[in-house]
Amino acid sequence: MISARFYVNCKMYDKQNTNINIKTLIMSKLTECPNKGSIEIVTNETNNYRYTYKKYDVEITRITFGGNKKGDWAVDIYKPYGVRLRNECFRSKQDCIDYAQWQIENHLSRMESEQMAVQIDSIVWFGLNYPQNFIDECWSDDPCLANHLNDKFQSCTQVMLKRDGEKMNEYQVRKFAMSYGVFTRFLTMLDNGNREKLYDYILSVYNHRKGWL
Repeated sequence: MISARFYVNCKMYDKQNTNINIKTLIMSKLTECPNKGSIEIVTNETNNYRYTYKKYDVEITRITFGGNKKGDWAVDIYKPYGVRLRNECFRSKQDCIDYAQWQIENHLSRMESEQMAVQIDSIVWFGLNYPQNFIDECWSDDPCLANHLNDKFQSCTQVMLKRDGEKMNEYQVRKFAMSYGVFTRFLTMLDNGNREKLYDYILSVYNHRKGWL
């Protein structure tokens, strides 16, 4: 004999005619509900839904017994690495689907904004703490271009030194020039392709939150 677990939509009454909600019945055969005639068997195929949207797992379940004041459909949304993002109850399955899509899109948008902020900060902070050989490393596939860009960078340094040389001693001038104005000026002298290549290099070796990679 094989036993099965069913969720059922039925009620039964005790001798005092008190309503008793039956949550589950485990039995080998079930065709009638006590005192109420035939019953409706609710199976997982019609009340449990699972799908993936943009790598986020979504589970929608019909709350057969008890329910929630917001509705008897529950939705659970999980991030790609398994952590729950949100859970809520609604009055219909479609409301759950719409809510899940909105939450996932909203979370992706926030993640994208945060990632963009980190990338901008990484480039700015790299410009304040760059290694002396960053041009040779970034353009290692083109030594001639690297030499040309090193000359450009040196010209930027000389401009800063001449501008502030009369105001500070040599150490202070070099520290100021190497930490602030030089890198920014150098960026403005690059064409779009080389500037994007430098950005890609920076983000591959430095992260503002994690430091040097």
